[in-house]
Amino acid sequence: MVMGTAREAIRVVTVAAAAGVAAGGALGILGPSFAEAGPPAPAPARAAPVIVTSLDLLGGRRLEVSLRFTNTGRAVAHLDPAAITVTADGAELPGLASPGSRVVDLPPGASVDETVAFAAPPASAALAVTLPDGQRLPLVR
Repeated sequence: MVMGTAREAIRVVTVAAAAGVAAGGALGILGPSFAEAGPPAPAPARAAPVIVTSLDLLGGRRLEVSLRFTNTGRAVAHLDPAAITVTADGAELPGLASPGSRVVDLPPGASVDETVAFAAPPASAALAVTLPDGQRLPLVR
């Protein structure tokens, strides 16, 4: 009788173990763990709010900076190109009249290119553009 109970216990444990392995294997195939699934998908790339598209020193007397503004917000943004300044070694350069310079209403997701002109800086000056919101971007020639 003891022998029959021991055999029965071994059979129950073996069947349970086999069922556990089968269930675990099926779950591993159907629903891999987070580590097996790989890293999460990256968030969709958003356009940078402002990028410098060109920097031209025209004839040594005039500096033109072209910028692309993208409204990454949810409300209409108002862009005033006259509020953009350029500094050379920390000193503000005099602004020059830019044709077509006007305040632009930029809807969410829209982009606009603006070119602003300034007096030419000294040749070795470190340049930076200050945007209407106060953000500063270094300019590299």
